[in-house]
Amino acid sequence: PYNNRLKLPINIVRNYTCVNWHSSQFHSNHPHHIPTKSEPQTIIHFYAPADAQGHQQQIAQPITAVPSAIEPATPLPANNPNPSPAPTNSPPIAPPSNIILPTGPVFYFNVAHLPNKDELYGRKRERMTLLERTRKGDSTSIVGPRRIGKTWLLDYLKQVAPDELAPNFRIASLGGTTTRRKTVSTFVTQALNALGVPLIGNPADLELDTLTKAIESLHNQQLKPVLCIEQFEGFFNQQDFDYDFFAGLRYLATNGLILVTVSKSPLIDLVGERCQTSPFFNIFEQITLKPFNNVEAEEFAQAKCKQASFNDDERAVLLKYGQEENKQEWSPLRLQLVGEKLLEDKKLATQG
Repeated sequence: PYNNRLKLPINIVRNYTCVNWHSSQFHSNHPHHIPTKSEPQTIIHFYAPADAQGHQQQIAQPITAVPSAIEPATPLPANNPNPSPAPTNSPPIAPPSNIILPTGPVFYFNVAHLPNKDELYGRKRERMTLLERTRKGDSTSIVGPRRIGKTWLLDYLKQVAPDELAPNFRIASLGGTTTRRKTVSTFVTQALNALGVPLIGNPADLELDTLTKAIESLHNQQLKPVLCIEQFEGFFNQQDFDYDFFAGLRYLATNGLILVTVSKSPLIDLVGERCQTSPFFNIFEQITLKPFNNVEAEEFAQAKCKQASFNDDERAVLLKYGQEENKQEWSPLRLQLVGEKLLEDKKLATQG
């Protein structure tokens, strides 16, 4: 119901007569003709029909029925070849942004494995401990709550091994859980496959002694096998993994095999009473992963905001909503999620 060029309700335009029109294209038969974009700029004065006749030959002021917020356009000189559009009450259009937003991924929320070694932020002490113990041939236990970054730390070890460790290190991984009941023979079979050792004999008959011989063979080849076991909880509370199993695994870990385990709880807390006296747990140094402190969170925010072209306000929002409630702690997963949503909104705003 509004005329888009004059911003006047149509019923107002229809109830008044065009008395004075500063335009060379005056349409006497169409007193309410509205100029198109191709026509010269105009000034239209509207008067009530009863008063229109007396004002045909003079310029009068617009009546108050026209909203006061609408300013009449100033007539342009006749020789102006490029008239400007009539002013309106619409807000000014923002100039195009010069910010170049990333086309590839910046934040990695709910990504199972570390995309590359540069994506692991913080954890400097934990990285150093893991690398140093592995380099010396010692075993390590990585402990922390769910989705705190345990697998990413393990992936970091694998990715930097060619540069940080000697070329004779052979790193292999296997999970501690499976859809079917795990036995010692299935563990040995998976470990041999992961280490690249050919299977000899029936896999169902393999014992821990078979793995011991394979480790000795690798050691004789000047190779240093590293076996990373995720979700180590899967080995406990199962009948086959008893005191003797952990005693045999400890022997392997002190005679050529480097173990790196990943679990939500300390290993000693996972075992039943029958295994708590096993010396297996004494060979590990525990690395406990926690949420980022303020220094680590700032490091993450600084790097990611640069990649995502975030400004200072967006950086503040990232840190604010990435923080754990009432704590000076920042969950890496939460920071990734907040950053991902911020970047999505920024891209949508840029696209209009």
